[in-house]
Formats: sequence, C-alpha cells, structure tokens
Amino acid sequence: MLPPETVSNREPHTHEHPDGNGLADIRDGLPIPTPTDTPTDTPTDTPTDTPTPTPTPTESFGKPAPVRTLLPAQFNTTGSMIRARDSQTATLLPNGKVLIAGGSKDNSGAGLNASELYDPSTGTFSVTGSMAHARSSATATLLPNGKVLIAGGQDAGTELASAELYSPMTGTFSPTGSLATAATRTPRHCCPTARCSSPGGTGQRLG
Repeated sequence: MLPPETVSNREPHTHEHPDGNGLADIRDGLPIPTPTDTPTDTPTDTPTDTPTPTPTPTESFGKPAPVRTLLPAQFNTTGSMIRARDSQTATLLPNGKVLIAGGSKDNSGAGLNASELYDPSTGTFSVTGSMAHARSSATATLLPNGKVLIAGGQDAGTELASAELYSPMTGTFSPTGSLATAATRTPRHCCPTARCSSPGGTGQRLG
C-alpha cells in the first residue's frame, strides 16, 4: 500500500482558467482564487452641525420685547431744604446723598455755615455738620478718599482763602490748608493722589 500523500508531497498542478485569462493553481483539488484588488471605501462628506439660530432681540421667552418710549426730560417736585439759601454748593457723595453747603441767606451777601444732606430715596433734607466759616460762592470737590473739599468763597463781600473738609462718615467739617489767594468759584482739579490745584494758583496736598 502506498503511503498517504501530504500537502507537502504534492506538486501544484495548473490548468488554464475557464475564461482563458490565465492559469489557476490547484491545491488539494481546490482552486485557489486569483488575488483581486481590495475594494477601498468611497469617501463621503462629513456631516456638519447645523448652526442654532440666534434669537432676535425681540424674542424673550417666546414673547415680544416691550417697546420702550423715551419721554422728554422733566422736573418733579421733592422735599424742600431746611434753610433758604443762594449760591450754595451741591456735591453728590459716594453713598448717594447730596451735600448742600453754605450759600448766602439774603441779598446782603452774608454767608451761611449751615449744611444739609439730601436723600434721594426719601426725597427729604436733613441737618448735618456746620462749616467753621460762613461762606457762599465757594467750590466743592469730591476727593478720592470720599471727603469733600470746600474752598474759598465770600462772606458779605469779602473773599475767603480758607478751606474745610467734610467727612460723610462723621458728618462733620474740619479745617485744612488755605488757598494761596482768596477767591470765589475758582475751578479746582484733583488727581488720584489728592493733590488739588486751581488755575493760576499753587497746588496743595489735601487729606
């Protein structure tokens, strides 16, 4: 008896391919297919995200935004000052109140040293500390530290060089350096270092 044939003992046989395009190997009696090109995937366009539409300014929770109509500026009445006065100063404080200081009490030009605070939330005036010197036509400057500089002015026709500082924390005035030259309504400019100056005058450092 002949020993059984193994794959290694067999010689590959070839025969002409049925379609006549070449030869095909036959191993173990089975045809080995001729290699063909591996199909490649056809590239497709990557889908892009559709942008979400931005709501228009008139959209607000599904309801149209209210139409705002600008009204002409107008004055409304509010509380009255405690003392009638003229040529006073008015300074908006960091706490929202308004400091009314000095002024003249009659046609004689005599100055006032009384001051008041206006509270916009209640529409009323209240008494606060008084200045050391009565004065009208003075200048008032809000300093970076929150205090108010009241400088110069006049009293009964006499120009003043003195100056005072108002503290909103204590509601009182305290003296400070005087102007080099007495003056009324002199424009004053202060920088963040609290150094103030007036045109044609000498700058002074104020606390």
